[in-house]
Amino acid sequence: MDNAVVVQLEELLTRNHTLFELAEQEAWDVFADEVEAYSARLKTMVDVDFTHLESTEREMAAQLLETLLIQDARLRQCIQARLNTLSGEMSSLRKNRRSAHAYTAV
Repeated sequence: MDNAVVVQLEELLTRNHTLFELAEQEAWDVFADEVEAYSARLKTMVDVDFTHLESTEREMAAQLLETLLIQDARLRQCIQARLNTLSGEMSSLRKNRRSAHAYTAV
């Protein structure tokens, strides 16, 4: 019984949940640090061979992967909302800068 894969998936789910909480709290600096470690761990799972797992472990891994995909979709929604906010703020800054340049040119 090789439950190391299942344990790794559970750890990924825990990290994903932490990232989601950080995104909801808008703790983006901490989020940026944590997402690097999460991404690195996620990349290691890409090369995992699930065929050697026993059927019960394979089923559990499949359920964990499905949950991870659902949580990743929620996390991406939070990130997209943040990107939209930042885009709006950057656009506003550009407009303010243009207005300031126009004002000083007069």
